[in-house]
Amino acid sequence: MRHISAIIHGAIVVLVLGVAAGSTARAGVSDIEPFVGRYIGHSITNMEDQVSERDFDVTVAAQDKGGFEVSWTTFFHRPDGSVKKKASTIAFRKTERSGVYASAQKSDMFGNQVPFDPMKGDPYVWARVNGATLSIFGLLVTDDGGYEIQAYHRTLTDTGMDLEFTRTRADNIIRRISGTLQRVGD
Repeated sequence: MRHISAIIHGAIVVLVLGVAAGSTARAGVSDIEPFVGRYIGHSITNMEDQVSERDFDVTVAAQDKGGFEVSWTTFFHRPDGSVKKKASTIAFRKTERSGVYASAQKSDMFGNQVPFDPMKGDPYVWARVNGATLSIFGLLVTDDGGYEIQAYHRTLTDTGMDLEFTRTRADNIIRRISGTLQRVGD
């Protein structure tokens, strides 16, 4: 009897949470809201018979009109003990497509925030929120007219997020890096 009561209680909790989540979504909470915060983490990856160590610091911040900004810093630990730092910040704005965001990396002549131009050697960047995963894609047209795509998939976990990065050139995966980041601060 106790087992049946626990099952019924669990079903009621799931139903209430589902209704609450639905009403929150209708109340205007954006799909980026669960990702907002700061995350830090570490990765150790074997690449080409070498161990690659990286530390990550990622911040996702909400912006006006349902947009958001992602800032991330990667610290590469080199075999000689030195550390190389690379930082990026990209703002994203809502599009007509649900869960798809355009990058706002520069201003056009009218002051509108627009993406970079891949025909000028810059990456074209966009983001997608699909459930618990925030993905950022960068498309680069190579000098020979081919392409390279970088994809950052950040999936929420109970304690932070998992990171999966891939760099693909003409359908060949060049690099794959995975890491785990913990949510820090408020």
